[in-house]
Amino acid sequence: MQNVINIQVAVRIRDPKTKYQSCIKVLPPLPNRNITSFDLVDPEGKKQAKSFNFDNVYNTSCDQLLLYQTCVQPLIEKSLNGFNCSIFCYGQTASGKTYTMQGLPNNYDGILFKTFNQISNYKKNCKNIHFIIKLSYMEIYQETLIDLLVEKSEINSELKIRTDPESLSGKDLFVQGLTEKCIASEEEFKKLLIFGGKRRTVGGTQMNEVSSRSHAILTIIIDQISFGEKEIDINSSFSSLPRKRSKINLIDLAGRVFLKEIKKNLRILLLGSERSDSTGATGQRMKEGCAINQSLSCLGNVINALTTKQQGTKHVPFRDSKLTYLLRYAQH
Repeated sequence: MQNVINIQVAVRIRDPKTKYQSCIKVLPPLPNRNITSFDLVDPEGKKQAKSFNFDNVYNTSCDQLLLYQTCVQPLIEKSLNGFNCSIFCYGQTASGKTYTMQGLPNNYDGILFKTFNQISNYKKNCKNIHFIIKLSYMEIYQETLIDLLVEKSEINSELKIRTDPESLSGKDLFVQGLTEKCIASEEEFKKLLIFGGKRRTVGGTQMNEVSSRSHAILTIIIDQISFGEKEIDINSSFSSLPRKRSKINLIDLAGRVFLKEIKKNLRILLLGSERSDSTGATGQRMKEGCAINQSLSCLGNVINALTTKQQGTKHVPFRDSKLTYLLRYAQH
Protein backbone atom coordinates (compact mmCIF):
# COMPACT_ATOMS: atom_id res chain seq x y z
CA MET A 1 0.00 0.00 0.00
CA GLN A 2 1.46 3.33 -1.06
CA ASN A 3 1.83 5.97 1.64
CA VAL A 4 -0.42 8.98 1.14
CA ILE A 5 1.06 12.31 2.15
CA ASN A 6 -1.46 15.05 2.83
CA ILE A 7 -0.07 18.54 3.29
CA GLN A 8 -2.32 21.37 4.37
CA VAL A 9 -1.41 25.03 4.84
CA ALA A 10 -3.26 27.46 7.07
CA VAL A 11 -2.56 31.16 7.60
CA ARG A 12 -3.20 33.11 10.77
CA ILE A 13 -3.27 36.86 10.27
CA ARG A 14 -1.85 38.91 13.09
CA ASP A 15 -3.50 42.26 13.75
CA PRO A 16 -1.48 44.54 11.42
CA LYS A 17 -0.23 48.00 12.21
CA THR A 18 -2.68 50.83 11.51
CA LYS A 19 -1.23 51.80 8.11
CA TYR A 20 -1.56 48.19 6.86
CA GLN A 21 -5.06 47.36 8.14
CA SER A 22 -6.61 48.00 4.73
CA CYS A 23 -3.99 45.95 2.90
CA ILE A 24 -5.44 42.52 3.71
CA LYS A 25 -8.79 41.32 2.44
CA VAL A 26 -9.95 37.82 3.38
CA LEU A 27 -12.34 36.29 0.85
CA PRO A 28 -14.98 33.61 1.63
CA PRO A 29 -14.25 29.95 0.75
CA LEU A 30 -14.58 29.04 -2.90
CA PRO A 31 -17.79 27.15 -3.85
CA ASN A 32 -17.52 23.36 -3.39
CA ARG A 33 -13.89 23.69 -2.32
CA ASN A 34 -12.37 23.85 1.13
CA ILE A 35 -10.02 26.64 0.10
CA THR A 36 -9.91 30.19 1.39
CA SER A 37 -8.20 33.15 -0.27
CA PHE A 38 -6.92 36.50 0.80
CA ASP A 39 -5.62 39.47 -1.15
CA LEU A 40 -2.57 41.56 -0.28
CA VAL A 41 -2.78 45.17 -1.43
CA ASP A 42 0.13 47.60 -1.72
CA PRO A 43 -0.74 50.51 0.63
CA GLU A 44 1.05 52.93 -1.70
CA GLY A 45 -0.67 51.58 -4.79
CA LYS A 46 2.59 51.00 -6.65
CA LYS A 47 2.20 47.24 -7.06
CA GLN A 48 -0.68 45.10 -8.21
CA ALA A 49 -2.65 43.26 -5.52
CA LYS A 50 -1.75 39.59 -5.08
CA SER A 51 -4.14 36.77 -4.21
CA PHE A 52 -3.15 33.63 -2.24
CA ASN A 53 -5.08 30.39 -1.66
CA PHE A 54 -4.82 28.26 1.49
CA ASP A 55 -6.68 25.40 3.13
CA ASN A 56 -7.65 27.75 5.95
CA VAL A 57 -7.26 31.46 6.64
CA TYR A 58 -7.83 32.80 10.16
CA ASN A 59 -8.42 36.53 10.52
CA THR A 60 -7.50 38.70 13.50
CA SER A 61 -10.68 37.80 15.42
CA CYS A 62 -9.74 34.09 15.57
CA ASP A 63 -8.92 32.90 19.09
CA GLN A 64 -6.66 30.04 20.17
CA LEU A 65 -9.52 27.58 20.67
CA LEU A 66 -11.06 28.06 17.22
CA LEU A 67 -7.66 27.74 15.57
CA TYR A 68 -6.96 24.49 17.41
CA GLN A 69 -10.38 22.92 16.87
CA THR A 70 -10.44 23.53 13.12
CA CYS A 71 -6.77 23.21 12.19
CA VAL A 72 -4.96 20.94 14.67
CA GLN A 73 -7.54 18.77 16.43
CA PRO A 74 -8.41 16.69 13.30
CA LEU A 75 -4.71 15.86 12.84
CA ILE A 76 -4.30 14.72 16.44
CA GLU A 77 -7.41 12.53 16.07
CA LYS A 78 -5.75 10.79 13.11
CA SER A 79 -2.53 10.41 15.06
CA LEU A 80 -4.41 8.72 17.91
CA ASN A 81 -5.60 6.22 15.30
CA GLY A 82 -2.01 5.28 14.49
CA PHE A 83 -0.80 7.87 11.98
CA ASN A 84 2.22 10.13 12.35
CA CYS A 85 1.76 13.86 11.91
CA SER A 86 3.91 16.98 11.94
CA ILE A 87 2.67 20.49 12.66
CA PHE A 88 4.89 23.41 11.68
CA CYS A 89 4.51 26.97 12.88
CA TYR A 90 6.27 29.30 10.46
CA GLY A 91 6.52 33.07 10.08
CA GLN A 92 8.95 35.94 10.27
CA THR A 93 10.29 36.93 13.66
CA ALA A 94 7.77 38.74 15.92
CA SER A 95 4.81 37.43 13.89
CA GLY A 96 3.28 35.51 16.81
CA LYS A 97 4.62 31.96 16.39
CA THR A 98 5.43 31.48 20.07
CA TYR A 99 2.03 32.85 21.07
CA THR A 100 0.29 30.42 18.70
CA MET A 101 2.33 27.44 19.91
CA GLN A 102 2.48 28.20 23.65
CA GLY A 103 0.10 31.05 24.45
CA LEU A 104 0.75 33.96 26.76
CA PRO A 105 3.02 33.46 29.80
CA ASN A 106 1.20 31.56 32.57
CA ASN A 107 -1.79 31.07 30.26
CA TYR A 108 -0.87 27.77 28.54
CA ASP A 109 -3.57 27.86 25.86
CA GLY A 110 -1.40 27.36 22.77
CA ILE A 111 -1.23 24.40 20.40
CA LEU A 112 1.32 22.50 22.50
CA PHE A 113 -0.80 22.42 25.64
CA LYS A 114 -4.08 21.82 23.83
CA THR A 115 -2.52 18.87 22.00
CA PHE A 116 -1.57 17.10 25.21
CA ASN A 117 -4.95 17.97 26.71
CA GLN A 118 -6.64 16.25 23.77
CA ILE A 119 -4.43 13.18 24.20
CA SER A 120 -5.23 13.05 27.93
CA ASN A 121 -8.97 13.24 27.31
CA TYR A 122 -8.74 10.48 24.71
CA LYS A 123 -6.77 8.34 27.15
CA LYS A 124 -9.40 8.77 29.89
CA ASN A 125 -12.16 7.55 27.57
CA CYS A 126 -10.31 4.42 26.39
CA LYS A 127 -10.97 1.08 28.07
CA ASN A 128 -8.72 -1.98 28.05
CA ILE A 129 -5.85 0.03 26.58
CA HIS A 130 -2.57 0.76 28.34
CA PHE A 131 -0.88 4.00 27.25
CA ILE A 132 2.84 4.76 27.26
CA ILE A 133 3.43 8.41 26.39
CA LYS A 134 6.95 9.73 25.93
CA LEU A 135 8.20 13.24 25.27
CA SER A 136 11.40 14.57 23.72
CA TYR A 137 12.31 18.20 23.15
CA MET A 138 15.28 19.45 21.15
CA GLU A 139 16.44 22.38 19.09
CA ILE A 140 18.40 22.60 15.87
CA TYR A 141 20.85 25.47 16.18
CA GLN A 142 23.08 26.05 13.15
CA GLU A 143 22.67 22.37 12.17
CA THR A 144 23.60 21.16 15.66
CA LEU A 145 21.08 19.07 17.62
CA ILE A 146 20.69 20.14 21.26
CA ASP A 147 18.69 18.28 23.92
CA LEU A 148 16.43 20.76 25.74
CA LEU A 149 15.47 18.39 28.55
CA VAL A 150 18.90 18.28 30.20
CA GLU A 151 21.08 20.98 31.72
CA LYS A 152 23.95 22.17 29.53
CA SER A 153 26.41 20.92 32.14
CA GLU A 154 24.99 17.39 31.75
CA ILE A 155 25.52 17.17 27.99
CA ASN A 156 28.24 14.59 27.35
CA SER A 157 28.29 14.27 23.58
CA GLU A 158 26.75 15.62 20.39
CA LEU A 159 23.41 14.12 19.38
CA LYS A 160 23.52 11.97 16.24
CA ILE A 161 20.78 10.91 13.81
CA ARG A 162 20.76 7.12 13.40
CA THR A 163 18.71 4.50 11.57
CA ASP A 164 16.56 2.35 13.85
CA PRO A 165 16.90 -1.31 12.72
CA GLU A 166 14.24 -2.40 15.23
CA SER A 167 11.51 -0.20 13.73
CA LEU A 168 8.75 -1.80 11.67
CA SER A 169 10.20 -0.49 8.41
CA GLY A 170 13.81 -0.93 9.49
CA LYS A 171 14.46 2.58 8.15
CA ASP A 172 12.98 4.87 10.78
CA LEU A 173 15.32 7.41 12.28
CA PHE A 174 16.05 8.26 15.88
CA VAL A 175 18.35 10.69 17.66
CA GLN A 176 21.01 8.83 19.60
CA GLY A 177 21.40 10.25 23.10
CA LEU A 178 18.21 12.32 23.04
CA THR A 179 16.30 12.28 26.34
CA GLU A 180 12.83 10.73 26.30
CA LYS A 181 10.65 11.32 29.35
CA CYS A 182 7.60 9.23 30.21
CA ILE A 183 4.72 11.53 31.15
CA ALA A 184 1.43 10.66 32.79
CA SER A 185 -0.14 14.04 33.56
CA GLU A 186 -0.65 17.49 32.09
CA GLU A 187 1.32 18.97 34.98
CA GLU A 188 4.38 16.86 34.06
CA PHE A 189 4.01 17.92 30.44
CA LYS A 190 3.83 21.59 31.42
CA LYS A 191 6.93 21.39 33.64
CA LEU A 192 9.02 19.75 30.91
CA LEU A 193 7.83 22.22 28.30
CA ILE A 194 8.68 25.21 30.49
CA PHE A 195 12.07 23.70 31.39
CA GLY A 196 12.94 23.09 27.74
CA GLY A 197 11.59 26.44 26.59
CA LYS A 198 13.92 28.29 28.94
CA ARG A 199 16.89 26.52 27.36
CA ARG A 200 16.10 27.55 23.78
CA THR A 201 18.63 29.75 22.04
CA VAL A 202 17.32 33.31 21.69
CA GLY A 203 18.87 36.59 20.60
CA GLY A 204 17.97 40.16 19.77
CA THR A 205 17.17 41.25 16.22
CA GLN A 206 15.90 44.50 14.75
CA MET A 207 12.34 43.17 14.92
CA ASN A 208 12.36 41.15 18.13
CA GLU A 209 14.52 41.46 21.25
CA VAL A 210 13.96 37.81 22.21
CA SER A 211 13.85 36.14 18.81
CA SER A 212 14.21 32.34 18.70
CA ARG A 213 17.43 31.53 16.84
CA SER A 214 16.77 27.81 16.46
CA HIS A 215 14.10 25.38 15.31
CA ALA A 216 12.45 23.59 18.25
CA ILE A 217 10.98 20.09 17.81
CA LEU A 218 8.69 18.73 20.51
CA THR A 219 7.91 15.06 19.84
CA ILE A 220 5.17 13.07 21.56
CA ILE A 221 5.38 9.29 21.08
CA ILE A 222 2.19 7.40 21.90
CA ASP A 223 2.07 3.63 22.39
CA GLN A 224 -1.41 2.12 22.78
CA ILE A 225 -1.35 -1.48 24.00
CA SER A 226 -4.61 -3.40 23.81
CA PHE A 227 -5.07 -6.07 26.46
CA GLY A 228 -8.81 -6.77 26.15
CA GLU A 229 -10.30 -8.30 29.28
CA LYS A 230 -6.97 -9.71 30.48
CA GLU A 231 -5.41 -8.62 33.72
CA ILE A 232 -1.95 -7.24 33.07
CA ASP A 233 1.16 -6.57 35.05
CA ILE A 234 2.24 -2.97 34.44
CA ASN A 235 5.86 -4.07 34.80
CA SER A 236 5.60 -6.57 31.93
CA SER A 237 7.06 -5.90 28.49
CA PHE A 238 3.70 -6.15 26.64
CA SER A 239 5.64 -7.72 23.77
CA SER A 240 2.93 -10.26 22.99
CA LEU A 241 0.04 -7.77 23.01
CA PRO A 242 -1.27 -5.74 20.04
CA ARG A 243 0.38 -2.35 19.93
CA LYS A 244 -0.37 0.85 18.04
CA ARG A 245 2.33 3.52 17.90
CA SER A 246 2.15 7.05 16.56
CA LYS A 247 4.34 10.11 16.68
CA ILE A 248 3.37 13.78 16.81
CA ASN A 249 5.99 16.38 15.91
CA LEU A 250 5.23 19.96 16.96
CA ILE A 251 7.77 22.26 15.34
CA ASP A 252 8.33 25.92 16.17
CA LEU A 253 10.47 27.19 13.32
CA ALA A 254 12.88 30.08 13.71
CA GLY A 255 11.78 33.20 11.86
CA ARG A 256 13.32 33.84 8.47
CA VAL A 257 15.90 36.63 8.48
CA PHE A 258 15.62 39.09 5.63
CA LEU A 259 18.63 39.69 3.37
CA LYS A 260 18.46 43.40 4.23
CA GLU A 261 19.26 42.68 7.89
CA ILE A 262 22.06 40.24 7.02
CA LYS A 263 23.66 42.81 4.70
CA LYS A 264 23.46 45.47 7.42
CA ASN A 265 25.18 43.16 9.92
CA LEU A 266 27.85 42.37 7.34
CA ARG A 267 28.54 46.09 6.79
CA ILE A 268 28.93 46.60 10.55
CA LEU A 269 31.45 43.75 10.68
CA LEU A 270 33.45 45.14 7.75
CA LEU A 271 33.50 48.70 9.12
CA GLY A 272 34.45 47.58 12.61
CA SER A 273 32.98 48.58 15.95
CA GLU A 274 34.10 50.44 19.04
CA ARG A 275 32.80 47.59 21.21
CA SER A 276 34.26 44.16 20.53
CA ASP A 277 31.35 42.40 22.25
CA SER A 278 28.97 44.26 19.95
CA THR A 279 30.84 43.05 16.89
CA GLY A 280 30.78 39.48 18.18
CA ALA A 281 27.05 39.59 18.73
CA THR A 282 26.44 41.04 15.27
CA GLY A 283 28.57 38.36 13.66
CA GLN A 284 26.74 35.68 15.60
CA ARG A 285 23.33 37.00 14.50
CA MET A 286 24.51 36.96 10.89
CA LYS A 287 25.68 33.33 11.12
CA GLU A 288 22.41 32.36 12.78
CA GLY A 289 20.39 34.16 10.13
CA CYS A 290 22.20 32.43 7.29
CA ALA A 291 21.74 29.00 8.94
CA ILE A 292 18.04 29.66 9.57
CA ASN A 293 17.41 30.78 5.99
CA GLN A 294 19.30 27.79 4.58
CA SER A 295 17.32 25.22 6.58
CA LEU A 296 14.00 26.94 5.81
CA SER A 297 14.90 26.89 2.12
CA CYS A 298 15.60 23.14 2.38
CA LEU A 299 12.25 22.62 4.10
CA GLY A 300 10.50 24.53 1.33
CA ASN A 301 12.20 22.36 -1.29
CA VAL A 302 11.10 19.17 0.49
CA ILE A 303 7.48 20.30 0.85
CA ASN A 304 7.41 21.39 -2.78
CA ALA A 305 8.82 18.01 -3.88
CA LEU A 306 6.26 16.13 -1.76
CA THR A 307 3.32 18.10 -3.15
CA THR A 308 4.47 17.57 -6.75
CA LYS A 309 5.47 13.92 -6.31
CA GLN A 310 2.36 12.68 -8.09
CA GLN A 311 3.30 14.84 -11.08
CA GLY A 312 6.48 12.88 -11.71
CA THR A 313 8.96 14.26 -9.18
CA LYS A 314 10.76 11.26 -7.68
CA HIS A 315 13.59 12.74 -5.62
CA VAL A 316 12.74 14.44 -2.32
CA PRO A 317 15.85 16.17 -0.87
CA PHE A 318 15.37 15.13 2.77
CA ARG A 319 19.13 14.91 3.43
CA ASP A 320 19.82 18.56 2.61
CA SER A 321 19.30 19.62 6.24
CA LYS A 322 18.96 17.97 9.63
CA LEU A 323 15.47 19.39 10.04
CA THR A 324 14.14 17.71 6.91
CA TYR A 325 16.16 14.52 7.46
CA LEU A 326 14.70 14.10 10.95
CA LEU A 327 11.17 14.40 9.57
CA ARG A 328 11.75 12.01 6.68
CA TYR A 329 9.49 9.28 8.05
CA ALA A 330 7.30 11.51 10.19
CA GLN A 331 4.59 11.82 7.54
CA HIS A 332 3.79 8.09 7.27
